[in-house]
Amino acid sequence: MKQLIRYRKREKEFKGKIKILFAVILVLFAIVFFRLLYINFFEEKVLKGAKDSVKIISVQNYRGSILDRNGVPLAISYPVGYIYVYKFFLFSDEKKKEQFIKGLSRILKIPQEEIRKKLSKNKDVFELITFPLEKAEEIRNFIRRIDYDKDKKMYTKPFITAHVGVGQKY
Repeated sequence: MKQLIRYRKREKEFKGKIKILFAVILVLFAIVFFRLLYINFFEEKVLKGAKDSVKIISVQNYRGSILDRNGVPLAISYPVGYIYVYKFFLFSDEKKKEQFIKGLSRILKIPQEEIRKKLSKNKDVFELITFPLEKAEEIRNFIRRIDYDKDKKMYTKPFITAHVGVGQKY
């Protein structure tokens, strides 16, 4: 019998604490609600001032590097520009093709033979070359269509990381 009385007393205390907690939470929500109403109806100048001071700044986000368990980088992301070649856009005029190869070779300081070799590949679409973004404006003036706001992931040890992501279901 004493246990039953003790149990009911504890239960009553617990219910009282729950009611107090519920009342405190309800009061806090009421305070927040009425504060929002007050700001919206009576202090709209503050909101308009805050709206005018907000600026949108675009920030280039780079993909993170992939590290092994010792902190050695396996893959590094860095911003580069790309030049893509589409099979049906290849030059039919050899003179224009040579001008393109010479100009690109001069700007990027790479051998003309390397560009010729990549142009002779028999693929529908392939990446001709990547270049540092500092050269993007000069190359864009040289070539009209170029995509240069990309990131590239370079695998520092490709023979180790060649299987990364293969066969995984997302």
